[in-house]
Amino acid sequence: MGRGKKPGKGPQNNKDEPRRIRFEIEEDAEELFLKHLEQFKPDKPGAEEPKEPEKKASKTHKAMNVHELDLHGLRLDEAQQRVRDVLDGLREMAGMHKVKIITGKGHHSQRGDSILAKEIHSFVLQTYRPVIQEIEDSPDQVRLAGIPLRGHFHVTILGKR
Repeated sequence: MGRGKKPGKGPQNNKDEPRRIRFEIEEDAEELFLKHLEQFKPDKPGAEEPKEPEKKASKTHKAMNVHELDLHGLRLDEAQQRVRDVLDGLREMAGMHKVKIITGKGHHSQRGDSILAKEIHSFVLQTYRPVIQEIEDSPDQVRLAGIPLRGHFHVTILGKR
């Protein structure tokens, strides 16, 4: 048995770098996704309505405030200002704040891709790095067959102590 790293004993998290959440896509993800969608076609006999996931209370969620910020329909400069207003306001409040920032997938963009997904993620990372505890990958980076899988990302920031 070779010597290896113990689980959980990696390099210390640099306080200047937020913990990044990476999404990995399995090779057959597209096939699995399409197969799963077949269950919800209304004309298919036996199709069920999607069920709301059960929400489980955890110690983490009890202490964390969860917020949602929808940027649909905004230009880049408007979206950056809205993000700045909301995140600056949350920084003034005590506690941890998890924010779901909805950028959209770019379906209504003139270029056909989401400018906000890429630019807002970069803007948040550059502007709020010292107070970011955790941030997901940019929605622009999570694609399946060239199509974005999601039009949002989560960021957790630390407010005043």
